[in-house]
Amino acid sequence: MAQKILKKALITIGMLSLFAGSALAGPKSMKRQSPEASFAPLMQMIKLVDSNGDGEVTKAEAQLVRGKMFDRMDRNGDAFLDRREQRFAKVSHKRKKRERRAAHRFDRRSSLDADSNGDISEQEFVHRPSYLFDRMDVNKDGVVSKKEQESFRSKQFARLDLNGDGILNRQDRNVAKDNKRSKVKTLKAKLDPDGDGRISRMDFVTTPGIIFEKIDVNGDLVLSQQEIQDAFESRRNSAANGRIK
Repeated sequence: MAQKILKKALITIGMLSLFAGSALAGPKSMKRQSPEASFAPLMQMIKLVDSNGDGEVTKAEAQLVRGKMFDRMDRNGDAFLDRREQRFAKVSHKRKKRERRAAHRFDRRSSLDADSNGDISEQEFVHRPSYLFDRMDVNKDGVVSKKEQESFRSKQFARLDLNGDGILNRQDRNVAKDNKRSKVKTLKAKLDPDGDGRISRMDFVTTPGIIFEKIDVNGDLVLSQQEIQDAFESRRNSAANGRIK
């Protein structure tokens, strides 16, 4: 039971810690949202970490912010995150996530209400911007042809068919779970190398994190403007195709 709690806490700590974790969506957890909503949290993190405002994120900048985040989660100030503190961080993360979703729903409804009268008319609803249509309309002629639609669906299917057998079934879900377990194991080894269930400040701060490493394509420990832009574009494409990586 303790190990199960620890694993869940480590996942949460990974998502909370700057560039420390990444959610893997499978067929069951597929959620469609606008491109702007999909990379808004990433954009906020970039702005938070980029202390000198040069559009790039260095390892030192990331460590500075990670240290501050650790100190906020370290309730008793002993420079370690024990199981109770990790569990509290998980609860806090879920609450903030619910608040972000509620804010997104509110903003989306407000954007549909063009005349701000509190109601959404048929005209406002029908003519609202469609990021999905824009994504499918590859040649930007204002028409989604059968070929464009089939191409879009083929790419979407390929993203969901995790085992590549040409069928969407429970096995794809199992592959997603296995991948998630592997990421949890990797994250656990990095944040809790001695396996005692406690995460030290040093381990937390010095761990680059899965997301940081994913964006840092060339491995120079600096997230360049181009790498950040590529990450945003990747999130945009994933959102438009109905799946967030």
